[in-house]
Amino acid sequence: MTSEFLRKELVSYLQETIKNVEIVKSYEKTINEMSFDELKEYKDRLIPKNRNLVKRRYLKKLSNRYLQAYQIGNFSKSIEIATKAYKYSLKHFGREDKGTITSMINLALLYESQGRYSEAEPIYKQCLQLRKKILGTKHPDTLTSINNLAYIYEAQGRYSEAEPFYKQCLQLRKKILGAKHPDTLTSINNLASIYKSQGRYSEAEPLYKRCLQLSEKNFGSKHPDMIPIINNLAELYKAQGRYIEAESLYKQCLQISEEVLGPKHSKTIIIINNFADLYSIQSRYSEAELLFKKFLQLSEEVLEKNHPDTISININLAGLYYLQGE
Repeated sequence: MTSEFLRKELVSYLQETIKNVEIVKSYEKTINEMSFDELKEYKDRLIPKNRNLVKRRYLKKLSNRYLQAYQIGNFSKSIEIATKAYKYSLKHFGREDKGTITSMINLALLYESQGRYSEAEPIYKQCLQLRKKILGTKHPDTLTSINNLAYIYEAQGRYSEAEPFYKQCLQLRKKILGAKHPDTLTSINNLASIYKSQGRYSEAEPLYKRCLQLSEKNFGSKHPDMIPIINNLAELYKAQGRYIEAESLYKQCLQISEEVLGPKHSKTIIIINNFADLYSIQSRYSEAELLFKKFLQLSEEVLEKNHPDTISININLAGLYYLQGE
């Protein structure tokens, strides 16, 4: 350890803890005039032994700030802060640190929530590689990363790439976590969704029903985890022209989502869009229009205007007016 090394360490610490540049410069001048022994003594007095704890607390503060920005609908700010958190963690703790990987996932989730899948994909890939290396293929966190990557492929319509990841994830979750574990049920639902998206309805339906039955038994009929399962089964029935069965499920799903998540939650808005589409398909235009209009404004508040689901609602409403000759 040299005097130069100690000086750099001290100045770096001051720059992190004191945001006033002029004050840091004044301290730096004094530090540059110190001898090696004086520098060591000053370091022992100035820099806490638990410096990493201070950095962790700052990282947590950044995480809270990005979450607050997201909750009030300031999506660009939340992504900006999440990016800063990731870069800070990478610099101070390294790429393989758990906190750094969590920061990466948070950033990818933000991109995903805004439909920016091409930006989320490389981050999810990197997270999966890191978790496989550090935790092994069978660790629950690694399985979550496999699932995340599969979802990004699915969201982009790349079903043939998503399917093997979903199958691998389901197989491992069954073996490691058990058939009734919430994560295993999520994997069943995800695999069924891939089948539905490809028109493989006879393969999708028993998976959805099995997932719904187990979820209701485990969590009760009004648990948040029930919402996507009911919605997906309703979507399957709609695709098959089984409109009466679909409508019953949409009503149930919407009621649970509004009650548990709230009317402004993005999942609630997506259910409304799906429900309105069901009315539109059946030429029940006045009912469809009420739903599209009611939630179009909310979707623009909760989601960015260029989010795929916001665009979908606008397209559906425009199509509805066209069908009515307006």
